[in-house]
Amino acid sequence: MTTKKTSFESLRLNLGATAMGAFMLAGAGIASRAQAAAVNITATNAFIVGQISDQFDASSSTSGVLGALGFGMTEASYTAAVSTEAGVATPSDAYDGCHVLSIAGTAYKDPDGIVDYTGTTLTTDPATLSGLNVQRQFYFHPTALANDTYALRMVDSFTNPTAAPISVTATYDCNLGSDSNTAIHASSSGNTAVENADTWFVSYQTIPSDVVNSFGRFQTGAAVTPLLDVAHTPATGNDDFVDGYPITVPAGKTVRIMRLAGFNHRLAKSATDAPIFGSLASLATNGLMVGVSLAQQKEIVNYNPPAPVGAPSNLDATKAGAETVFVRDLPLK
Repeated sequence: MTTKKTSFESLRLNLGATAMGAFMLAGAGIASRAQAAAVNITATNAFIVGQISDQFDASSSTSGVLGALGFGMTEASYTAAVSTEAGVATPSDAYDGCHVLSIAGTAYKDPDGIVDYTGTTLTTDPATLSGLNVQRQFYFHPTALANDTYALRMVDSFTNPTAAPISVTATYDCNLGSDSNTAIHASSSGNTAVENADTWFVSYQTIPSDVVNSFGRFQTGAAVTPLLDVAHTPATGNDDFVDGYPITVPAGKTVRIMRLAGFNHRLAKSATDAPIFGSLASLATNGLMVGVSLAQQKEIVNYNPPAPVGAPSNLDATKAGAETVFVRDLPLK
């Protein structure tokens, strides 16, 4: 254990296959509890924003689209009863594995299986994929949006250390927990079909017991927009969701992709909050761009930066040696 003068708390968490433990942030307190190969993160005392694991088998989530172990979110569930479409219940099973990133068929995996967890922000180490240094960050907004959606912001950074541009397709893989009972409640285009032009959509399970999911994919007019995998587009009876983002990273530069996920207990509430995911300006207005500087926002290729507004950055805070109050290494083996 080491102690440093800092302005926030930071933990080093081991996500290795032999890790025995879990991490839970409840309100302002920090505690650990036993659970294998996962990190549990709770945004409030009433909601757990799932398990993060570096050992998720993406092949099981999309019928073999990726076929590799990768860093992703294995689950998201409520921890207390709330009002749902089926009455008072405790929604669970948002995912059967989600948010796995791959390039050219190779899934991102943290190189040493240890990630930084600061406040409600989880940051991985860089890993090399197709010549790019790739780093992932998951930020769990600590409070619900206006209509009870708990939001997860994911920013993936792609840095080109070479002297020539590199073009790749960054693929994101998700398997919804709704399984064959999957249905689409709403989308940005105003219908119940998920299409390439949809900046956001809301999915749910027709037998109401699962978490109601929402996703933010991009902003209209952005430099890069994703293409859905035709065989793995969420729809009635289809729980697979695969998006591909074609990016070109100039020599010596960094580009970023930002995606959003929301968790709710009511369809109408989720659909009311989901449009927030449709622009960077609305995300900032609702506090979801905290920790991302204006310079970093300009590197996000699937969203359009808002008017210049100063913002402190923690995207690479731990990696860059930013001050922390209390640092504790947790090799959960």
